[in-house]
Amino acid sequence: SVPNPESRWCGWDAAGNPVAPKDWPGKRALRGEHVVPGVEMLYRADSGEGTWMRVSASPLRDENGHLVGTCLIIQDINQLKLAEQVLKEADRRKNEFLAVLAHELRNPLAPITNSLDMLRRANGNVEKARHSHAILERQIGHMTRLVDDLLDISRITVGKIQLHREPLEFSQIVLHAVDASREAIETCGLSLTIQLPSDSV
Repeated sequence: SVPNPESRWCGWDAAGNPVAPKDWPGKRALRGEHVVPGVEMLYRADSGEGTWMRVSASPLRDENGHLVGTCLIIQDINQLKLAEQVLKEADRRKNEFLAVLAHELRNPLAPITNSLDMLRRANGNVEKARHSHAILERQIGHMTRLVDDLLDISRITVGKIQLHREPLEFSQIVLHAVDASREAIETCGLSLTIQLPSDSV
C-alpha cells in the first residue's frame, strides 16, 4: 500500500505548536491565503531520516480572479535547523554550568565566614589563628579556581574547553569538604572526628 503523504510531514507554527494538515501552507493557499514567510516542516523519508523544509504558498488565480491552484515554494533549511539545535544545546549546557558554578561559589563562603569569626575570637591564641588562616587560604584558593572556571564559559561556548589533569593530595580534598560543611555540623551540634593517613596519598 502507498503511505499517506501526510504521514511523512509534520509542521510547526512560529510558537512551536504543531500545525494540523488542514492548516498546512498548500491548504491555506487554496482558501485564498498568502503563507509567507512560510511554515517549518519536517519531511521523513522511507529510511526514517528527516529533512527540514520551510514551505511558503500563494493562491493561483486565473484572469477572472478565480482560484485555480496554489504556488508552493519549498526551501531546504536542514543545515539551518541543525545549527539551531546545536546552539540550543550549547545554551542549555552553559545554563547548567552557571547553575552549578553559582552553587559552588557559594559553598566556600560559610567556612570563610566561620574562619573570620574564629580569628575575631582567637584572643591571641596562635593555634586558632593559624588554623583559621589555613582554612581561609584553602577556601580563597578554591574560589579562585572557580572564578577561573567561570572564565572558561566562553571557551565552552565555542567548544575549546580544555581539561588539565593533575594529581591531588587526598588529605587536602578531605579538608576542603570538612571546611565547607563545618557550619552545618556545628549548627546541628554534631562532633566530627577526622583520621587522615600519615603518608601522602
